[in-house]
Amino acid sequence: MRQWLVRWAAVAVMTLLTLLAPTALPAAQQPRPTATATAEATAEATEDATALATDAATADATADATAETSVEATAAAPTNPLAGRLGGSRASFERVYGQPASDTLGAVLPFGVEYRPDGYDTVGVFFHKRLVLAVRLSADLAPARGEIGAAGPWSVAEARRIADQLFPADTVLGDEPIDAGADRLVSRGHSRALESTFGRATYQQYGAVGDRGDVHAVLILDAAGRVVAIEVRLGTAEGFAADERRYVAEVEERARLLNASVRRVGVLYTAPRADAAWENAVRAELVYWRLADDALRGIVPPPAFTDVHARYREGFVLYRAAADDLGAALDLPDADRLDRAAEKLRAAADRLDGAARALTDLRTARGTG
Repeated sequence: MRQWLVRWAAVAVMTLLTLLAPTALPAAQQPRPTATATAEATAEATEDATALATDAATADATADATAETSVEATAAAPTNPLAGRLGGSRASFERVYGQPASDTLGAVLPFGVEYRPDGYDTVGVFFHKRLVLAVRLSADLAPARGEIGAAGPWSVAEARRIADQLFPADTVLGDEPIDAGADRLVSRGHSRALESTFGRATYQQYGAVGDRGDVHAVLILDAAGRVVAIEVRLGTAEGFAADERRYVAEVEERARLLNASVRRVGVLYTAPRADAAWENAVRAELVYWRLADDALRGIVPPPAFTDVHARYREGFVLYRAAADDLGAALDLPDADRLDRAAEKLRAAADRLDGAARALTDLRTARGTG
């Protein structure tokens, strides 16, 4: 029996090292897309598909006819209120900002493209079906090199004028920007032209809060209160909607409790004993793993969280399967079942790490990370 316990302990120590790995995202983790092919197919099956297909053809045709040469010209006399702006075609946008410098920004949202026009460090644009979905402008913080216009952050007034040139030309804006905390100001508006451009499914897919046609800009400040970046997006505000916040709070809490239980089992297996108290303590935790999986099965994720939830589900299912293996090994000592349990525990921890990363990526895409 002592030899069996030593075997048990050796497997447990290996398992414990896996369990103690944090399920948190490294600070510099690059974001990845969170919308799945299923979400895209669903979006296309709704009114959004028809609206976008119609508008894409209209926007491209109009942009080809007008061919604005500057943001100011676009704002002054737009034939199409979306040309060169949020909701406009890629062709019309590139008539204003030039050709892309890079097509490698698709990690955050689909079809990310980087431009480097004069007066900015970078202009990152994300497209949905070749229509401008979101724009992020970064101030040129390099020392001035004698060009017209000084490099450096913008004043809030300057940043608002820049954002206004990216909103659809028919946008009706609210009052002064709202202090959103974390060195951010948010201004909101509404464009009737956007109402028929992006359907509700698109707003849901990318986590935009509000009604169709709602838009907002986020002004990101430095320590001196100057604007170093501007983001123009769909919706009334950035961040998660109420149902999304509830979902995130619930799954993160369930993952935290399950992880704590797994750690307790790891500690128990570092000092196994041949008595009923030790065995009952292990079995109680294994019951909790199964109940945790049952509870997660009953949670329906919001549309934008399908990928995140799938990763959580895979992890919880693996913990349940590991509980079955550990329980069987308690009933009838079996080295193979212990080995399989250890493998499943490692894989489960991996899946929860992936879920945490995907959730953090989504927070980054929404501007809350």
